[in-house]
Amino acid sequence: TYGYGSLIKLAGLGVLVLFGAHHRYRVMPKLSQPGVVDDFASSLRKEVVVISIVILVGGLLAYIPPPQH
Repeated sequence: TYGYGSLIKLAGLGVLVLFGAHHRYRVMPKLSQPGVVDDFASSLRKEVVVISIVILVGGLLAYIPPPQH
């Protein structure tokens, strides 16, 4: 269980890195164009959802005992 939780958290962090790259290289250069702000707001909402899930999974990992060798 602990391993699966760790993998979920790691995947979530990877998704957050992809959001950051998307915002930096695709959205920011086009931010002055019409309609891009709405797409940016939508993308930010999705990023906040992913960040919330990563934080919750991290908190859950504090309550799951790590595997014993």
